[in-house]
Amino acid sequence: MKAPLRSLSFSVASAVAVALLSACGAGSSTPPEGIATAEFSCDAPGSVTSTTTVSVAALPFATTGALYMGIDNGTFKKYGLDLKVQPVADLAAALASVQGGTSDFAFASTISLLTARANGASFKMVAPFAGIAPGYYDRMKAGEPGWTTEVSSLVTKKGSGLDRPRDLAGHTVAVIDVKGQSELSTRTVIDNDGGDSRSVKLLNMPLADGLNAFLAGKVDAIYTSDPFTSKALAGGGQIISWVGVEALHQGINSSMVASESYIAKNRETVARFNCAMREANVNANADHDGVRRAIAKAQNVPFSTFEHANIAYFYKCANTEYLENFRDLMLKYKLLAKKVDVKDLLIPEDYCTEPDLSSYRPNS
Repeated sequence: MKAPLRSLSFSVASAVAVALLSACGAGSSTPPEGIATAEFSCDAPGSVTSTTTVSVAALPFATTGALYMGIDNGTFKKYGLDLKVQPVADLAAALASVQGGTSDFAFASTISLLTARANGASFKMVAPFAGIAPGYYDRMKAGEPGWTTEVSSLVTKKGSGLDRPRDLAGHTVAVIDVKGQSELSTRTVIDNDGGDSRSVKLLNMPLADGLNAFLAGKVDAIYTSDPFTSKALAGGGQIISWVGVEALHQGINSSMVASESYIAKNRETVARFNCAMREANVNANADHDGVRRAIAKAQNVPFSTFEHANIAYFYKCANTEYLENFRDLMLKYKLLAKKVDVKDLLIPEDYCTEPDLSSYRPNS
C-alpha cells in the first residue's frame, strides 16, 4: 500500500531560509544580508496565482524518475511550476547548463557541488535530492530483506578473475565523473578491500558510453546504475560491489542546484521549487514503481526496462554531518582543492525532520 504523504509544514521564515540557502548556521532564520525576503510558504501552495516555467538539467537514469513523477502527478503544478526536464549526458554538462543559463536548476552530485564551490563557482543547493538512506550500510551488513542491494554498483565480467574490489588494482574502470563521486566511491571500496586504488586507471565516460565500452571489452569494469546495470549483467557482467553504500554508508549524494544570481533574482520561484521538490521526494519514497513508470514513460521505453531498477532514497532534509563526511573523504583522496564550509550550502536543519524510516523499504 502506498504510504501517506507526511506533512511538509514550513513557516514563512523557514521557507525564506530554505529558498535562499542562508549562510548562517542551523538555528538561524536570517537570510543572507542584501537578499530580500521571499514571501512564499510551503504551507500555502494555493497562494500561487500564476504558473512559472522552469527547467532542470538531469541525467537519464532511474533516479530522475522522481522528477517526472512529480510532473505527472501534479506536484510541481500545485506550487505554480511548469517543470521541464532537460536530459544531459553527464554531471559536468548539468552544471554547465546552469552556469551558462541554459537551465534554471540542475541535478548535481554532492561531490561535484563541493568541487565547484571549492573552485569558486557560485552554485547553491536549492533542495536535497537522492542519496543513501540513513542507516543503510548497517542494515545491508545485517542482510535485512530489501537492504542488500542499492543504486550504484561496480560491474566486471564473469570469469575475468575480477571478483572483488581489490582485484581491480592495475585495471581500467569507467566512471561517470573522474574527480567526482564515482571516482571517490570506487577508490574507497578498492582501498577498504585491501587493494591499491592508485594503480587503477579511471576513464571518464557517460553511463551509456561506459556500458558500450564494457560490452566491447575496452574497459575491465564500470561504475554504473540502472538501466545500464541490468544491460551489463545481461551482457555477462557480475556485480562485485554495491559501491555507493559500501563507500559512503549513508547521506545525500545529490541535490538540485542553481546559481547565486538566479536565486537572488527569482526568490519566490526558488522557494516554490524547494517546496515542490521536498514533496516530490517524499512521494517518490512511498511509490518506487511510480518512479519507475515515470522514467520509462519519459524515455519512451517499456516499463520492463526499469521494472527491477534499484531506486535511491530521496531526502526531504539536508544534513551537515553527511556533507562533512563527503568533504572529508574528498580531502583524504585529494579530490578537493580546499576545505569548504558546508554550512554555506545547507538549509538550516531545525526547520526539517527526516520522516520515520521504520516502514520504508528500499528497492520495493
